[in-house]
Amino acid sequence: MMFFRRRFSADHRDRDFLPAAERVDLHGRLRSAAWPPLCANCCAPATSRLVVKKIFRRQPGGRYLGSGWKYVIRSARIPYCASCMARNAEIVRAQRMPLLELVVRLVATPLVIPFIGGLVVARVFLPDTITKPIGDPLHNVGLAVLGAMLLAVGVSAWGSWHATSFYLVPAENEITSACVFSDELGGPLTGWRRAYTFRNHAFAQAF
Repeated sequence: MMFFRRRFSADHRDRDFLPAAERVDLHGRLRSAAWPPLCANCCAPATSRLVVKKIFRRQPGGRYLGSGWKYVIRSARIPYCASCMARNAEIVRAQRMPLLELVVRLVATPLVIPFIGGLVVARVFLPDTITKPIGDPLHNVGLAVLGAMLLAVGVSAWGSWHATSFYLVPAENEITSACVFSDELGGPLTGWRRAYTFRNHAFAQAF
C-alpha cells in the first residue's frame, strides 16, 4: 500500500462551480436554507437529510495580501431519497481511506512531539503530586508542572485534529455533486451570502 496516495481536495468559494449548473444565491446561513421535501439528485420524495461536508480554502488578507491558504470545513443537511442515500453510502465505503493510512495521516504531524513529551513529563511528576501532602514544595511543583503538561497535551491534540480532520471529509461523488454550495461570499458592506448550484432543474425550481 502506498501512503499519502490521495490528498483532500478543497474549493475556493464559487470559482470551482460547473458552468452548466443552475445557480441560486441566498443570504443567510447554511442551516437556515429552506430545502424542498425532494431529493436533490433525482427529485423523488426525500426521506431524510444527508450531512454533506465541503472543504474551502481561504486566503487571509485578500488575494494579494494573503499569508497562505487557510482551510475550513462547512456542512449542510441536504434532502435525499432512500435510494440516493444508499448509493452515497456505497460510494463512501468504496472510497474510504485504509485505516492504517488514516492513522498515519492523523498522527504523523509535528504536534505529536509535544503531545508525547507532555504525557511523559506529566507521568514523571504525577507521583509527587499524588503522594506529597498539600503545601509540600514537591507537591506544589508537581501540580504546577502536571497542569502545564496536561494543557500542552490538550493544545497539541486540538491542533493536530484541526490540521488533519480534513482527511475525514468524503470526496464529492455523483450523489453529493447534485447540490453544491459555496463558501461565504460578499462582505460586511454588501452583506454575506452563499451560492448554491443544482444539477436537477426541477429541484432548482423548487428550491
